[in-house]
Amino acid sequence: MARSADEVEAIMGDAPSADREVMRIKQYVDFALIAGYLALAVMIAAALARTRHRRLALVMGAVAVLAALADVLENLGTLRVVNLTLGQLQPVTLDALRLASLTKWNLLLTANTLLATITVVRRQWYLRTAGLLGLGGAALTAAGLFYNSILVWGGLLMILGLLLTAATLKELSTKT
Repeated sequence: MARSADEVEAIMGDAPSADREVMRIKQYVDFALIAGYLALAVMIAAALARTRHRRLALVMGAVAVLAALADVLENLGTLRVVNLTLGQLQPVTLDALRLASLTKWNLLLTANTLLATITVVRRQWYLRTAGLLGLGGAALTAAGLFYNSILVWGGLLMILGLLLTAATLKELSTKT
C-alpha cells in the first residue's frame, strides 16, 4: 500500500537489504495462501450453487476468483519492487501496485460480505458466527483501506469466517 519511495524505504529500506529478502519470502508464501483461500471459496461456492442461494454463490465464487487474480498481480508487483533500488522506483510502479492491492482487498471484502449474507441469517450459532466473522472482517478491511495497519485484522477475521463456513459446509448446503 506504499504511496512513495519514502514509504517503501520505511518498510524495507534500500536495496539490497535483509528486510527486502524477508518481503520476497513473504510474497512466495502468500502465493500458497492465495491458492488456499481460492480453493476454499470455489468449494463453498460450488456447494452453495446447488441450493436456493445459487446466484449469490456463483457471484461470490466469481468475485473470489477475481480477488485471487488481483492478489497474484499484487504479489508480482511487490516482487518487482523488492528488486529495485529507491532511486529506480517510479510513481507509476507504486501506483500500479497500490491499485492491485486496493482491488484485491475490495474484492475480498465483497466476496466475504456475499457469503456472510447466507450464513449470518441461519439458526445455527456456528453459521451465524461465520457470518459475523465475515462481516466484521469486511468492515475492518474497508476501514483498513484508509488505516493500513488494521488490514491484517480484517483479513484474519475474513479467513476465520471462511474456514468456519467450510468446516460446516455440509450442514449449510443440505439445510437451505
